[in-house]
Amino acid sequence: MDMQDRVLFIARIAREPNIGKTAMMKYLYLLQTVEKVPLGYSFEIYTYGPYSSEAMSEIDHASQNGYIRVLGVTFPSGVYGYSITCDAKGEALLSESPVIGAYQAQINVIVHAFSGKTAKELELLSTIVYIALMHEKNDWGMLEEDICASVQDVKPQFTLDEIVANYRFLLDGQLLSKALQ
Repeated sequence: MDMQDRVLFIARIAREPNIGKTAMMKYLYLLQTVEKVPLGYSFEIYTYGPYSSEAMSEIDHASQNGYIRVLGVTFPSGVYGYSITCDAKGEALLSESPVIGAYQAQINVIVHAFSGKTAKELELLSTIVYIALMHEKNDWGMLEEDICASVQDVKPQFTLDEIVANYRFLLDGQLLSKALQ
Protein backbone atom coordinates (compact mmCIF):
# COMPACT_ATOMS: atom_id res chain seq x y z
CA MET A 1 0.00 0.00 0.00
CA ASP A 2 1.42 3.42 -0.89
CA MET A 3 1.63 6.49 1.32
CA GLN A 4 -1.45 8.16 -0.20
CA ASP A 5 -3.57 5.11 0.66
CA ARG A 6 -2.13 4.98 4.19
CA VAL A 7 -2.97 8.67 4.65
CA LEU A 8 -6.59 7.67 4.00
CA PHE A 9 -6.46 5.35 7.01
CA ILE A 10 -4.90 8.10 9.12
CA ALA A 11 -7.68 10.51 8.07
CA ARG A 12 -10.34 7.85 8.74
CA ILE A 13 -9.03 7.09 12.22
CA ALA A 14 -8.87 10.83 12.91
CA ARG A 15 -12.68 10.87 12.64
CA GLU A 16 -12.87 8.94 15.91
CA PRO A 17 -13.13 10.89 19.18
CA ASN A 18 -10.17 11.29 21.53
CA ILE A 19 -7.42 10.39 19.08
CA GLY A 20 -3.93 11.59 19.87
CA LYS A 21 -0.60 10.54 18.39
CA THR A 22 -0.27 7.50 20.68
CA ALA A 23 -3.81 6.35 19.96
CA MET A 24 -3.33 6.90 16.21
CA MET A 25 -0.18 4.78 16.25
CA LYS A 26 -1.94 1.98 18.14
CA TYR A 27 -4.98 2.00 15.83
CA LEU A 28 -2.67 1.69 12.81
CA TYR A 29 -0.77 -1.14 14.51
CA LEU A 30 -3.98 -2.98 15.43
CA LEU A 31 -5.46 -2.53 11.95
CA GLN A 32 -2.34 -4.00 10.40
CA THR A 33 -1.75 -6.74 12.96
CA VAL A 34 -5.19 -7.87 14.09
CA GLU A 35 -7.24 -7.14 10.97
CA LYS A 36 -4.41 -7.76 8.48
CA VAL A 37 -4.90 -4.48 6.62
CA PRO A 38 -1.75 -4.39 4.43
CA LEU A 39 -0.48 -0.98 5.54
CA GLY A 40 3.12 -2.13 5.27
CA TYR A 41 4.45 -0.42 8.37
CA SER A 42 7.34 -1.93 10.32
CA PHE A 43 6.68 -1.72 14.06
CA GLU A 44 9.08 -2.16 16.95
CA ILE A 45 8.46 -2.01 20.66
CA TYR A 46 9.07 1.45 22.07
CA THR A 47 8.30 3.55 25.13
CA TYR A 48 4.53 3.60 24.60
CA GLY A 49 4.17 0.25 22.87
CA PRO A 50 4.48 -0.66 19.18
CA TYR A 51 5.88 2.24 17.17
CA SER A 52 6.69 2.90 13.52
CA SER A 53 8.79 5.90 12.54
CA GLU A 54 7.33 5.67 9.03
CA ALA A 55 3.78 5.83 10.43
CA MET A 56 4.71 8.86 12.54
CA SER A 57 6.24 10.53 9.51
CA GLU A 58 3.02 9.92 7.57
CA ILE A 59 0.91 11.29 10.42
CA ASP A 60 3.04 14.44 10.23
CA HIS A 61 2.68 14.46 6.43
CA ALA A 62 -1.11 14.18 6.74
CA SER A 63 -1.08 17.11 9.15
CA GLN A 64 1.23 19.27 7.06
CA ASN A 65 -0.91 18.67 3.97
CA GLY A 66 -4.21 19.50 5.67
CA TYR A 67 -5.76 16.01 5.79
CA ILE A 68 -5.79 15.98 9.58
CA ARG A 69 -5.43 18.63 12.25
CA VAL A 70 -3.01 17.97 15.11
CA LEU A 71 -3.38 20.30 18.06
CA GLY A 72 -1.30 20.37 21.21
CA VAL A 73 -3.47 20.12 24.31
CA THR A 74 -2.92 20.15 28.05
CA PHE A 75 -5.11 17.65 29.85
CA PRO A 76 -6.68 18.35 33.28
CA SER A 77 -3.93 16.21 34.83
CA GLY A 78 -1.38 18.71 33.50
CA VAL A 79 0.00 16.26 30.95
CA TYR A 80 0.67 17.65 27.47
CA GLY A 81 -0.53 15.67 24.46
CA TYR A 82 -2.21 15.92 21.09
CA SER A 83 -5.69 15.93 19.69
CA ILE A 84 -6.07 14.72 16.11
CA THR A 85 -9.16 15.34 14.00
CA CYS A 86 -9.96 14.80 10.34
CA ASP A 87 -9.83 18.08 8.41
CA ALA A 88 -11.99 19.09 5.42
CA LYS A 89 -9.30 18.05 2.92
CA GLY A 90 -9.14 14.63 4.60
CA GLU A 91 -12.92 14.28 4.47
CA ALA A 92 -12.85 15.12 0.74
CA LEU A 93 -10.08 12.57 0.17
CA LEU A 94 -12.06 9.92 2.06
CA SER A 95 -15.25 10.59 0.08
CA GLU A 96 -13.41 10.18 -3.25
CA SER A 97 -11.51 6.96 -2.50
CA PRO A 98 -12.65 3.34 -2.74
CA VAL A 99 -9.73 2.14 -0.57
CA ILE A 100 -11.39 2.80 2.78
CA GLY A 101 -14.60 1.15 1.59
CA ALA A 102 -12.66 -2.01 0.77
CA TYR A 103 -11.45 -2.20 4.37
CA GLN A 104 -14.47 -0.75 6.16
CA ALA A 105 -15.32 -4.03 7.89
CA GLN A 106 -11.81 -4.28 9.34
CA ILE A 107 -11.86 -0.64 10.41
CA ASN A 108 -15.22 -1.18 12.10
CA VAL A 109 -13.87 -4.16 14.08
CA ILE A 110 -10.95 -2.12 15.44
CA VAL A 111 -13.01 1.01 16.11
CA HIS A 112 -15.73 -1.00 17.85
CA ALA A 113 -13.25 -2.96 19.98
CA PHE A 114 -11.01 -0.06 20.99
CA SER A 115 -13.06 3.15 20.90
CA GLY A 116 -13.30 4.67 24.33
CA LYS A 117 -9.93 3.22 25.35
CA THR A 118 -7.38 5.68 26.68
CA ALA A 119 -3.92 6.02 25.16
CA LYS A 120 -2.56 4.16 28.18
CA GLU A 121 -5.00 1.29 27.65
CA LEU A 122 -4.18 1.17 23.94
CA GLU A 123 -0.48 1.12 24.85
CA LEU A 124 -1.02 -1.97 26.99
CA LEU A 125 -3.37 -3.74 24.58
CA SER A 126 -1.11 -3.24 21.58
CA THR A 127 1.94 -4.30 23.61
CA ILE A 128 0.18 -7.53 24.57
CA VAL A 129 -0.48 -8.25 20.88
CA TYR A 130 3.13 -7.39 20.01
CA ILE A 131 4.57 -9.61 22.75
CA ALA A 132 2.22 -12.50 21.88
CA LEU A 133 3.40 -12.31 18.26
CA MET A 134 7.03 -12.31 19.44
CA HIS A 135 6.33 -15.36 21.60
CA GLU A 136 4.80 -17.17 18.64
CA LYS A 137 7.58 -16.16 16.22
CA ASN A 138 10.35 -17.19 18.62
CA ASP A 139 8.59 -20.25 20.07
CA TRP A 140 8.82 -18.81 23.60
CA GLY A 141 5.63 -20.41 24.86
CA MET A 142 2.08 -19.31 24.31
CA LEU A 143 0.66 -19.78 27.78
CA GLU A 144 -1.17 -16.78 29.25
CA GLU A 145 1.29 -16.68 32.17
CA ASP A 146 4.31 -16.59 29.82
CA ILE A 147 2.95 -13.79 27.66
CA CYS A 148 1.69 -11.72 30.60
CA ALA A 149 5.02 -12.09 32.42
CA SER A 150 6.87 -10.89 29.31
CA VAL A 151 4.51 -7.93 29.00
CA GLN A 152 5.18 -7.02 32.62
CA ASP A 153 8.94 -7.20 31.97
CA VAL A 154 8.49 -4.64 29.18
CA LYS A 155 5.77 -2.59 30.90
CA PRO A 156 6.44 -2.73 34.67
CA GLN A 157 4.17 0.30 35.23
CA PHE A 158 1.18 -2.03 34.70
CA THR A 159 0.17 -4.51 37.38
CA LEU A 160 -0.06 -8.17 36.52
CA ASP A 161 -3.82 -7.96 37.18
CA GLU A 162 -4.15 -5.14 34.61
CA ILE A 163 -2.13 -7.12 32.08
CA VAL A 164 -4.14 -10.31 32.61
CA ALA A 165 -7.46 -8.43 32.36
CA ASN A 166 -6.42 -6.81 29.08
CA TYR A 167 -5.00 -10.09 27.76
CA ARG A 168 -8.37 -11.71 28.44
CA PHE A 169 -10.19 -8.78 26.79
CA LEU A 170 -8.19 -9.49 23.63
CA LEU A 171 -8.77 -13.21 23.99
CA ASP A 172 -12.52 -12.93 24.62
CA GLY A 173 -12.96 -10.61 21.63
CA GLN A 174 -10.99 -13.06 19.48
CA LEU A 175 -8.65 -10.21 18.65
CA LEU A 176 -5.54 -12.02 19.85
CA SER A 177 -6.36 -15.15 17.87
CA LYS A 178 -6.85 -13.02 14.73
CA ALA A 179 -3.46 -11.40 15.26
CA LEU A 180 -1.84 -14.82 15.63
CA GLN A 181 -3.36 -16.22 12.42
